[in-house]
Amino acid sequence: MHFHEVHEIIVFEQIDGVYFYSRGQSQLQDHDIVFTPSMETHDFELEDKPKSWFIIQFLPEFLTHEKLHNAAAFFQQGMHLRMSIEHFNGLKTQVGWLFDAYQQDPQSDKSTTLLKLILLWISEYASPVKSEKNQGINQTQGYERLLPVVELFKKQTTVELQLEQAADLCHLSPSYFSRLFKSVFRC
Repeated sequence: MHFHEVHEIIVFEQIDGVYFYSRGQSQLQDHDIVFTPSMETHDFELEDKPKSWFIIQFLPEFLTHEKLHNAAAFFQQGMHLRMSIEHFNGLKTQVGWLFDAYQQDPQSDKSTTLLKLILLWISEYASPVKSEKNQGINQTQGYERLLPVVELFKKQTTVELQLEQAADLCHLSPSYFSRLFKSVFRC
């Protein structure tokens, strides 16, 4: 499991595997889209087959732009998304344009306009895929016992912590902390 300090959208052209996120887990297939908000733990377990995807990362503040209030409401939580192949092909074209614009100047009006278009397109045409396992990580038995460490990671940009220190923060033995952490975060 891992997390980022930015929002992340992954547009999969070719994929086969499982997406683990706050709402549970779901099976990925070609032409799927994944949105993971900043600081949300997530992971992937992918099959040993050909894969192809685009990753778009942006600061959470980008969604507070005045013209993105509907998109901001859509992108409140981690989601596994699907859309029709026609809309997916339109999205793929826009992602290509964004890539080209970003290579020239990531802060240009063109880059920010294309990112806005992509966010609006996804919020308009994508629908969440129902999770196979509806129990999210934060609802897993034992998650609350790990909250002192989870909160530390959410509040600080870098954390250096030995196993014994992490266990002590949670008032657990190091061996139990390790087993519980692996169980909750599926690693």
